[in-house]
Amino acid sequence: MSKKLLYLFGEPGTGKITVARILQERLGWKLFWLHDLDTVCEIVGKYPLPRLMDTISLAVLKELMASGQDIIYVRPSRDLQTRDGVRGLAHARDYAVYSIHLWANYDTLVERVENRRNGSKFRVKSRDDLDFYLGSRHSTMIASGECLVNTDGTTPEKVADTIQDLVQFTAPVMSSANI
Repeated sequence: MSKKLLYLFGEPGTGKITVARILQERLGWKLFWLHDLDTVCEIVGKYPLPRLMDTISLAVLKELMASGQDIIYVRPSRDLQTRDGVRGLAHARDYAVYSIHLWANYDTLVERVENRRNGSKFRVKSRDDLDFYLGSRHSTMIASGECLVNTDGTTPEKVADTIQDLVQFTAPVMSSANI
């Protein structure tokens, strides 16, 4: 199994996209996150349809996997259905999955979402937005093969170093039995 999928997820404000871009540059893997699809996001963003976003994401991810590329997949969702969908798809496509949950304490998340540059590109821009987001998703527990990386008090480069080490030195989730 030589194909790899880095499934990077976490709450708004954890720096997922910044870290993913650093890893993309270092590893040369294909980066996919739904908000690169501006037109889709404009349409989906008008409606509170998180399941639709997950369906679209999984369809695009399936197409990317068909190319055989190593992939960094960034998703804000931390719910069980999304996690299991990504892992199931990766298993069916013979991809080794590295599942990384970025984490920060609540006060750090609030500070980061309220201080974002170019906040218009982000749906979560305030404490109220963050509270709504956190309350609208069912959290998952840390699952077998999943790593939790704290982003408090560190730089995106150091977080990327940690993840790069995890991908290099940690066994991936190899089968659906590990889900």
